[in-house]
Formats: sequence, C-alpha cells, structure tokens
Amino acid sequence: MRIDKGLLAHAILPAWLITVVYAESHPNQYAGGCALVSKKIYCYGGTSTATGFFEYQPNANFYSLDVSGPVRRVENATSWQRVTAVGDTRPTVNMWFGMAALPDQDTFVITGGVGYANGNALGNPALMYNTTSSSWSAITSQSFEQTQMNTLVADVQRKDRYFIYGGRRDHDTGYTNVSESETYVTIPKFLSTNDLQWSVATEQVVSGRIRHAGVQGKDGRFYFFGGEYSNSQYNETTNYTSYGLTEVDMSQVLIYDETKGWEAVQTTSGTVPSQRWHPTATLLSNGNILVYGGAQTAVRVGDNNYYYLEPVDDTAYVLNTDTMTWSDISSAIQPKEGGNPLDKQQYRRYGHSAVLVGDDSLFIMFGKSTNGSFADGFLILNTTSWVISDYYPGLNAAAGSSDDTDTDDDDDDDSATTGGEGGSGLSGGAIAGVVVGVVVGVGLIAGVAAFLFIRRRRNSDIPGESAKEAPLSGGLATTSPDSPAPPYSPVTTKPDSVPRLTLAPVKPDGA
Repeated sequence: MRIDKGLLAHAILPAWLITVVYAESHPNQYAGGCALVSKKIYCYGGTSTATGFFEYQPNANFYSLDVSGPVRRVENATSWQRVTAVGDTRPTVNMWFGMAALPDQDTFVITGGVGYANGNALGNPALMYNTTSSSWSAITSQSFEQTQMNTLVADVQRKDRYFIYGGRRDHDTGYTNVSESETYVTIPKFLSTNDLQWSVATEQVVSGRIRHAGVQGKDGRFYFFGGEYSNSQYNETTNYTSYGLTEVDMSQVLIYDETKGWEAVQTTSGTVPSQRWHPTATLLSNGNILVYGGAQTAVRVGDNNYYYLEPVDDTAYVLNTDTMTWSDISSAIQPKEGGNPLDKQQYRRYGHSAVLVGDDSLFIMFGKSTNGSFADGFLILNTTSWVISDYYPGLNAAAGSSDDTDTDDDDDDDSATTGGEGGSGLSGGAIAGVVVGVVVGVGLIAGVAAFLFIRRRRNSDIPGESAKEAPLSGGLATTSPDSPAPPYSPVTTKPDSVPRLTLAPVKPDGA
C-alpha cells in the first residue's frame, strides 16, 4: 500500500505542534531574584558568566521550580521549568534589581536593576508578572526611576502593597546629570497593587543605601540590614556633587515605622554580625528575623586583575525584634547526618536569594561563594533544627517541613543523579519525562488515526482510483516560540568608578 505523503504530513504535524513541557537544570547565577508564587519558586535574571566584581553581564534567564510536591535537592536540580511568557511586554536582561511577591496572590514584582548596563535606561523600570496568565505587564514609571541594588519588600500583613528603599542611579541605569555622575535614592515609596501607583512613604530625610537586605517584621515595620550608606559632598567651585560610601554597622538596625517614620535602633546585646554586602533577610515563623550570608566588604584582586568578594565567615544570625538581640547561629548550622560537609555544599554565599517555603524550610538559591566562584544550585535549610537537608516534602504534604525523615538516603555526592534506595515516587524530572512521552505518544496515535480516516474517505469518494499525492496545504500557519532575550549584555561596565570618601560613620537616619 502506497502512503499518501500529503495526508500523512497533515495527520502527524499537529502532534508536533503540541506544547511540550520539559525539565532542565537552572544555570548557576548571581545577583538575580527569586520569589514564591502559587507553590512555585520563580527565579529571574542575574548573571551566569564568570565576571569580576566590577563587571556586569546580565541575562534574562527565567525558570520555575515546583515545590507543591516532594523536592530532593540533588535529584531535582534538573527539575526546573523554563518559563515562556506570552504577550508583547517582556523584561530585558537584568541583574541587581528588587524582586518580591505578596502571599496568596499569583503575581510578583521586579523593580529597577542595571538593565542593559550600557548607559541606556529600561523602557519599563518596574514590571509585574502574572503566573496565571503567563504574562508581564509594565507598572507606570511615574514616581519611580530606575535604580540598581534597591530593596523591594512585600507588605505581607496588608497584602496589597510593596515597600521600596535605597538603590543607586548612575550611568549603568541611564542616569545623566552634568552636576553629578550618580545619585542615591533617599525617599522610600509604596507601590499599591490595587491601582499599581507609587506613593511617597515619608519625606523624612535618610541616607541612601545599596547592597542591603530588607524584610517586614512581625510588628509590621520594615527592617533593613547591611550594605553601604551614601554621603554626599558638594563643591561650590565646580558645582559638582560627589558621593562616598560607608559600610553599615550591624549593631544599628534601620527601621521604617509608618506611624513614626525612620529610626535607627541600637541592638542591646548579643554578638553583633560583621559588616556585610548582599545578605538576605527572612522573617521566620516564630517572629524572629534571619540574616543569612553576605560578602566581606573588602574587594580582592586575583590573577589577571580579577576582582572578587569573599563570603563572610559568620554566616547566619537571628534577630529577636522584641529585645533587639542578635544570636549567632552560624555554628548551629549542620549538614544532614551522613551528608557532605558544609563547605562542599557552599553554604557561605552572597548575592543569593532566600525563599521561605512552608513554616521552616528556607531555600537558599544560587549566589557566589569562595574565591568569587558561583555557588552550585540551592540549599534547603530547616530553620528549626538548623540542618541543611536534601529533602522537602512539599507544600501539599501534611507536614511541610524539610527534615531527614525522607527514605531517600542519597549521600549528596556531586555525581548523583537519582536518590538512594527507598525513595517514594518519581522526581520532578522523571515525571516531566513521562509527561513528554505520553503527550508525544498520544499525538502520534491521533495522527495515524486521522491519516487512516482521511485516506478511507478519499478512497470512497474516488472508486477504483488510487489516492494521488497531494501537496501540503499553504493554509497552515508557521509558528515560532518566543524569541529569548540575549543571554547577556555585550557591554561590561564598572559601577564603582567614583573614589570613595573616608568619612566617619553616622547613623543612617542622620541623627
């Protein structure tokens, strides 16, 4: 029997037009952002190239990790889904932006960043992504100007607004001013999700800040830690303003209270954390605040003038906001029994993201580690036992906590691709493979069935005449997937070209 090629093409081609979801590994990244939305962790942007501290090569990587079901750290390293958005609005390559999500909503927000890092400002300096419609939308830029290294904090109590503080406008963000090469944002703002409008939180003057972390406390106030605050000097002769940066003393916590404004609160007791850049701050389920990671504030120079940072040695602290007391819990952090040593897991990180999933499972995402190297993948830190676990049972589980009760006994070997004996259920990657096989198989079966049906009808219409070869119809539209953004900006820039001033430290609120 001779097969009609035209009919076969019509029958089988639709099977290949079916959208196939597949899993892959997320590239290690630094200076990107992650947020938990609708039981998935979404991560966007950053840089995945081995650039030095003073060089920017941002990308537009966009992935999600499903945490509704069991997550095994080693096995599920390849279970990330590349996110393809629809619509005309898209973010550009970006790093050092603010990113946050409100609870019980299906959106997250990105603010500022270096963008192209070549002197051209972003067309949309603030964006919202809707995980239900898989689409981006621009937030009006009125009252918001593009800054890098700002901190965006979700108001998890009201659940209808974000708070943004700090950041720098400079050449990388498209800022041009004949009287200064850069400027630091000193006025905090709220972004309402009801009308997507910005409003000034307070006119009270406070120093600008970069490389810091922020979080809302259990009392509804906004707490900020680490980084550098700015000092300005104006030269009347040249009519030019220059800026210096001073490391923030971690014994003082900058707090914004909507009824009182800014205040710098002195911690009363406990071991004060060392100064640090690019840490993360997380509100724990017991009401304390965990400050994790960060980089030492001295830039190092390696071979071939490679500039890099080193992570702090005192990795983690908990702040009791009732007593304003620090507790150093760095030594309490331990690997799971039989697991790899902490150093091998690169638990000392900076420029990472931290996402609390469930009551006590902190996903520490990517970043950099020792010698400026990229940290590998993510960690799962149990914030009750302080054990870095390989397993999280999932938000849909009755007890959504990372622990060592999983029967998967993998030894976290770098070469491991599956869990050890006793693992219950398939991994996300295996499930994705099954889905692909089922989808393609069903598509092929449907295609063959359609071919046989059409051939039978044509033979019945022309008795005794063999089916003639028919060309493909010209009415079939050609489709193509969304064109991904370029992997990185072709321009590398140096963000800190202005010499620092040696100034005496002052309280961030100017007091």
